[in-house]
Amino acid sequence: MKVKKLLFACLCTLCIGPLELQATNPKETSIFNEVTTLPEGFETIILNGDLVYNIGPNAIEAGVNATEVYIQFNQSFGSVSISLYNGSNTLVYHATVNTDVQPIVIIPLNGADEGSYFLEIDSVSGSSEGGFDHTNN
Repeated sequence: MKVKKLLFACLCTLCIGPLELQATNPKETSIFNEVTTLPEGFETIILNGDLVYNIGPNAIEAGVNATEVYIQFNQSFGSVSISLYNGSNTLVYHATVNTDVQPIVIIPLNGADEGSYFLEIDSVSGSSEGGFDHTNN
């Protein structure tokens, strides 16, 4: 009986390979583990805070060009609050987004005054923030 089990195990390994190699981690197929970069023409917004340092590298990528702010969540944070303030500390944009279903957020800057802006992202896991200068060129 032991010989039959051993023979069966050997045949299975030869035909389909070891089971460990066949198994997949669901997170490996997730969009959140893809290595990404900002779209062409965007200048990186350097983010600081819990979400960037405690979760992992490139967990959130943000960039800005003359017409919009681009934010990409490379990991799931669930519901996040996104706020954008101008140099006078006036709120100019706010949204709550579920990163499980919307990993990319685009904030239009059409008509926004030139100057300094502050981006803040809050979730139950922590927060991240970063500043940038906006020009209409």
